[in-house]
Amino acid sequence: MGSNARTAFLLVIVFLLILLISVFALVIAKLFIQIPESATAAWTLMAMAIIVGLLIYKVKLNIKYATFIGILLLIFTIWFGSTYPWAPFGSGEGAVTTAHINSWLVLLYAYAFIASVLPVWFLLQPRDFLSTFKLFAFLIIGYIGVFALGRTIVAPTLHLTATGAPPIWLIKIKRPSLYTGIPMIFMLITTVVAAIYSIGWIYFPTGNYKLMIVTSIMLLLALYICYMGFKAIKDIKIK
Repeated sequence: MGSNARTAFLLVIVFLLILLISVFALVIAKLFIQIPESATAAWTLMAMAIIVGLLIYKVKLNIKYATFIGILLLIFTIWFGSTYPWAPFGSGEGAVTTAHINSWLVLLYAYAFIASVLPVWFLLQPRDFLSTFKLFAFLIIGYIGVFALGRTIVAPTLHLTATGAPPIWLIKIKRPSLYTGIPMIFMLITTVVAAIYSIGWIYFPTGNYKLMIVTSIMLLLALYICYMGFKAIKDIKIK
């Protein structure tokens, strides 16, 4: 790859990352306003992650004991968030205004800048380490709920007898789209960061494969939960 092509590729990645961060920040800002309990839990998790990072790298506490303490602190953040919701810019659907969203965006971008310049071991690594346990716990609980309900999804490739459905034409464009390119680049970047966080580049291929598997499992659960939500709320019957 020549220097011009490499520069152009890096610029594309930068623009896509800006788009990703902007979308994520907007979604999180609305979430913090609608559900202030999540704001308390998220910001408390940052403080707990700093404590775990200091225990591991400065106090030199055994990783097993630090992990146990971190899990207890993680459970505390969930309880603390549900008990003491933090809504400095209002809460509820009526508070989702442009001014309130912009106020949260300022805080989120400030946090993103501070987190990017701090040492990795101080905040980002222990934060993601603790979040991993939360992710797997939610996956286990989610799939237990899925199998306990026993619902089935029927999604035929071709359905010609959809009652009341308008004419639908699907057009496939054979080119990389924004919706596929952004997740692929985001997964690549997160895998590289995960390799740097953990034990080095030698485990990059293995880490990439494991990340792909976990992401697929998580997306399947998210799709199934959305399906069950539509079934429960709108009483949609799929035949």
